[in-house]
Amino acid sequence: MKNTSNKKSVEKKERLTCKGFLKFFEDLDFKIKISFLSTISNKLNKFNMMFQRNGLEIQHLKSGIYKCVHYFAQLIFQQDKVLENLSNLKEIDFEQEDVLQENLKSFNQFRTDIEDELLIE
Repeated sequence: MKNTSNKKSVEKKERLTCKGFLKFFEDLDFKIKISFLSTISNKLNKFNMMFQRNGLEIQHLKSGIYKCVHYFAQLIFQQDKVLENLSNLKEIDFEQEDVLQENLKSFNQFRTDIEDELLIE
């Protein structure tokens, strides 16, 4: 009899947890964050698969790395800071708050770009 009581208690907790979890998806900000993480994870997985492919030739490695870095740089840096040559990013001192604000996208621009990115994926 005691085992049945414990089983019902566990089932009730699981239902409450599941209901609470599903409520998170009613929040648009949370849904966007989860979608963003999913998109980033999928993109990283694609790059990972490209680099682990047996047919990857050494002469294509540099361009593959460049594409990966360029993709993520475009997500967070202002467009004029991400040039065809990413070498200017090496010069930025990311420890200084004012330098970060000068080079990173504004929150609104970042959010707009992420929403566009989610629509593409």
